[in-house]
Amino acid sequence: MYNRPINYNIQWSSAGNPSPPTQEKMRNGWNGNEKPLVEHMNWILNRIDGAIGYFLQGTTWGSEVYYPKDALVNHNGVIYRAKDVNTNKAVTDTNFWEVAFYSTLNGESLAEEIDKIKNQDGYLSKYLKISDPVTTARMKAGSFQADV
Repeated sequence: MYNRPINYNIQWSSAGNPSPPTQEKMRNGWNGNEKPLVEHMNWILNRIDGAIGYFLQGTTWGSEVYYPKDALVNHNGVIYRAKDVNTNKAVTDTNFWEVAFYSTLNGESLAEEIDKIKNQDGYLSKYLKISDPVTTARMKAGSFQADV
């Protein structure tokens, strides 16, 4: 188990002249006895600090991101789960995404709906009432045998 970072209200080198290394250097890294410039180290540590902060707040959906199956993202306060590997598939595309959890945005109305189904007679028109289990509707069933 990891402990929460201390002094996380301060991000590394938001000042300090951070400067990114070249893309080639990012791909290959430093070799042998090469030493990175202070500006490059400030940029790298700032990037790492920013990424940690981003992950701690919960990731938000981005079109450029590669999502593996079962990845979770936050979009407008709703958590979605990737049904399959995807990139640039909007969370509204139900072939690739589904709501992972009910949020407070839709959870309260769901709770109200369940309460009405359980407690309000006649709320569901095609179901029998608890208080008066009689219907004039045509019913189909498998076999039935009563003890006489």
